[in-house]
Amino acid sequence: MLPTMRQQISFFNPFTCGSDNQNIALTGGSGAGKSFLVQEIAETVYAMGGKVWILDKGASYKKLTLSLGGTYMTHANIFLNPFTHLGAMQSAEFEFVDDDGRPVDPMMEALDNITALFATIASPYVPLTAFQQSVLGDAIVTAWERKGNQALVDDVRDALIEIAGEESDRRIKDIAVQLKKFCTDGMYKDVFNKPSMLDPSVEITTLELDGFPPAVLRPVIFALMVSINQQMYLAGSRSTPKLCIIEEAWSLLSGANEQAREFINTGYRTARKFGGAFCTVTQGIEDFFSNEEAKACYNNSDIHIILRQGEGFDEYLIQNPDAFSPFEQRLIKSFAPSAEAGYSSARIKAGGHVTYHRLFRLSGETRHVLNRA
Repeated sequence: MLPTMRQQISFFNPFTCGSDNQNIALTGGSGAGKSFLVQEIAETVYAMGGKVWILDKGASYKKLTLSLGGTYMTHANIFLNPFTHLGAMQSAEFEFVDDDGRPVDPMMEALDNITALFATIASPYVPLTAFQQSVLGDAIVTAWERKGNQALVDDVRDALIEIAGEESDRRIKDIAVQLKKFCTDGMYKDVFNKPSMLDPSVEITTLELDGFPPAVLRPVIFALMVSINQQMYLAGSRSTPKLCIIEEAWSLLSGANEQAREFINTGYRTARKFGGAFCTVTQGIEDFFSNEEAKACYNNSDIHIILRQGEGFDEYLIQNPDAFSPFEQRLIKSFAPSAEAGYSSARIKAGGHVTYHRLFRLSGETRHVLNRA
């Protein structure tokens, strides 16, 4: 429940608010009530019978997850072989259509996502050429056809080496060499080769990312997006709300090339086709424009939620003077810390409409009743 600033009763639900998509870009500084609002959104989706996945750093959502009977995973048991659930996807009989009413081929979507993932981890700084991506896609299909759910990064690498030998093309062999660190004889052998332990029957899953080396964090995030998109399909029809929350998205997705941005665009499109959405969370609106990946998250979100901003908001306004009207700038700057005001203030833009709200912390029993209403 989010009353308006004119004391009108109002409820917010990303899956029923009339926006073109349900993706959320949420930003709020320290003391703005950001974590509380995100937990409220997660509980709302859970109460609707939906599925929630949370990518977190710092165990902020551990208590919530366990209190709702969910699964809490750490780096010690997060394994992300992207082939693990393809068999289940192939045998499932869920039917999805895109926005134009055309049937969605889940296996094609999944294999395209895996190709984009391997392209990003193999070449994190320099985009692969169209030719290299095409060959990489062929190698992934070959690995899947040969090994099925048991396919490993090694099998993709071996298929690339075979194709490189047949074509006598160094460009293909280079991709195979770049994948070595993710193979079973590489330094990150467990993360990308052990079977994924994500379970689509679990209502809420939190994946704690503290503990992963910085060098592998971005590949882990991208692999999680691929795996969660697969879970969104396996969770059932589009009528089941499905939400993946990425906390501190700007820092987790920091990096830098067009290929990574396109990977995120692809992941968001796939989630939409399966009735899912992403909610990315940052400290300040300027963080969404600090790198291409975070910017892609913002641009793919039709729901923008702004809580109290920090000092970076002034600099953002200098660089983007037309982002908000003078009235909106003054209003957002007037948002007080939640501890002082007794509530959090929020600007919500959804479906082309802008509204202003106050978020009050409710007792657990009252919140449960409202969420079930």
